[in-house]
Amino acid sequence: ETYILKQQGHHWGVQCLAFSPSAASSLRKQKTLATNDGRQEGGSVGGRLLATGGYDGKVKIFNSQSGLCFVTFAEHTAPVAALCFTPQGNAVLSASQDGSVRAFDLLRYRNFRTFASPDGLCQFSGLAVDSGGEIVAASSVGGQYSIYVWSIQTGNVLEVLAGHTSQVQTLKFSPSQKHPGQLVSGGWDGQLCVWDLYTSESKGGQAEKLLCSSSVLSVAFDPRGNDLCAAACLTGQVQIWNVDQGLTVGSIEGLRDIQSGRQEGQKFAATNKRGIKSGTGLGKVGPAEGVNLNQHFSSVAYARSGELLLCGSRNSPHVCLYDTTSYTLAVRLLLTSNRSLSGVQRILNSKHMTEAGVAIQQFDLSDSEADDPELAKQSQRMRQVSTLPGVHVGEAKDRYAERELHVWDVAFSADSQQFAAATTHGVFVYAADAGVGGHSGHGSGAASQASRFVPQMLTKNVSAPAILKALGSGDLSRAMILALALNDYGLLRRVYEKIPVASIAIVVASIGAPLLPALLWFLSLEMRPASGTPHFQFHVHWVATIIDIHFTTLLDMAAGKSTARTGAALEAAAASRSDVAALCLQLLVELSQRHAGMVKTFDSNIYLLRYLGSAPAAAAIEDDEVDTPAANGNAEPARRRKRKASNATEAAPAAAADDAANAEEGGEAAEEEQEPEEHTVATMVAKGKKKRRRPPSAPARPKAKRQ
Repeated sequence: ETYILKQQGHHWGVQCLAFSPSAASSLRKQKTLATNDGRQEGGSVGGRLLATGGYDGKVKIFNSQSGLCFVTFAEHTAPVAALCFTPQGNAVLSASQDGSVRAFDLLRYRNFRTFASPDGLCQFSGLAVDSGGEIVAASSVGGQYSIYVWSIQTGNVLEVLAGHTSQVQTLKFSPSQKHPGQLVSGGWDGQLCVWDLYTSESKGGQAEKLLCSSSVLSVAFDPRGNDLCAAACLTGQVQIWNVDQGLTVGSIEGLRDIQSGRQEGQKFAATNKRGIKSGTGLGKVGPAEGVNLNQHFSSVAYARSGELLLCGSRNSPHVCLYDTTSYTLAVRLLLTSNRSLSGVQRILNSKHMTEAGVAIQQFDLSDSEADDPELAKQSQRMRQVSTLPGVHVGEAKDRYAERELHVWDVAFSADSQQFAAATTHGVFVYAADAGVGGHSGHGSGAASQASRFVPQMLTKNVSAPAILKALGSGDLSRAMILALALNDYGLLRRVYEKIPVASIAIVVASIGAPLLPALLWFLSLEMRPASGTPHFQFHVHWVATIIDIHFTTLLDMAAGKSTARTGAALEAAAASRSDVAALCLQLLVELSQRHAGMVKTFDSNIYLLRYLGSAPAAAAIEDDEVDTPAANGNAEPARRRKRKASNATEAAPAAAADDAANAEEGGEAAEEEQEPEEHTVATMVAKGKKKRRRPPSAPARPKAKRQ
């Protein structure tokens, strides 16, 4: 028997999660997670690592593509409340209720730094790392409701920020380049405190305070660096603040979108109508009056493009995606439809209610220990003794709390192609990879993406017959532009494979900025083994040419700058919901994965590849040496002339005539018999060619006998 694999999840669900950043700098190193044979599960670069923290105090690192856990850190002795990666992606930090913040190295898999408060009398609930990866901040639950700031390199406390009058629930650093040390914290006192750690204005606990509608449960910054911050409040609203100006620029009303389910022990439905029918007249009110006001979003996260905001509620089995431009609901997803869990359905069937007014799900109807009723009663009494009222997670919860569904945290991946939700029943990972211009969907299969028709622009000239006509006439640039505009995968691949390598630069230079996102998406699909083609060198030629010609344009489009090069490309990209930075990152991920797979094959066959690469060249050199005497006259090698002369002097004076004939024949034989050479592929090929030069009809001359 051989130990092969062990997989174990968290006890009592997942409390928090975080996706790794792009970590493109680690790709320049030779020894990375992607090329290390012992760490194949961690080899997925580009935001594909998922860190989870549970109530059991463990931190696990998963590969979000394969779903396998490859490392577990068990240093914490209490539930893990928050997680975050460093911007370089080489370490993960965790805040726990045991009063410590720990930093784990993802290359050596060890806890290399531990942070704690000076007095050691507080627990931590929020965690954030600045954009440079130099300082870490954590919010405290008890004590003075302070925020502690440490240096990652030294582990020393740099500053203690005190400005809240209640528990500090969440905090985040600003990604803006203008304010690198700006920190925003939200607490139960209903205030957003804006701190600037790199200036002297915030010394002594002074901060700019923004008053929200209720207690702040979660904050998230817009990744575009426009100083916009989303704050989820206890009233069910998500307020969008401009922290630089201190103004509210918008809000999202989420009470009608949360749709929390009805718990099995509740006496009324989750719609909160309590028997009141909709309509007009006495005792009847409008349908809007049935909204449950005891709902709120407990976690929010921005997509990489900043155009989508992901919201999750603790009391709802749904997650909501909002459009940040119009502040409207884009899509609402149901995490599970498992009816054995409590809180999934909004209206329960009354047949499950007993005569005593208690739901039948609350009774223990298990018959596994029916053979020994005394033992069953004893175990039930022990379970009831160990449970505590109001406890919904951990060892002290009752049997009914095991079936409750709660969503604790949500997060987007670095390339916005995946998002995850941490629940009491595991992590739900969704892939929103529908291609450029496509609606966010559930599936990530390459076949569904390739067959989906998502045109970029439609005119009377953009059609399949026009593309085939341009391709047949040899106008490759026009055919490629029309194929990108139509964005049909089959036609686009047909035109793509017809373009020779010498014409790639001309075709790429003719493609405008509005069609670059579609081209990047197509190349990323071609790189995938499941949906693409094996012509890897051809794909690399295209990628290198795009970077050489359109590098500045891609930078402007990723930064959102409107220049003469981009033109209307920004409007087109916004209309098609495409993120240039995310598409480039996705292309980098596909290149890195294909490269990591090819490196192993080439390293194990390096000597065979050298032999196959050098043998044809050696054969060509030998062919040239054989053909040069005939082309350069009757000059012969020196050793052939020496052997001719030695054969001529061997004849005896008594048989001069015969010896002369023998010397003449021996000289011809010496021309054909050379010194022994090395038995290589090149010499054997050269000898074979030389032997084939004798015409088959010419008879061999008889040799004269020696006397």
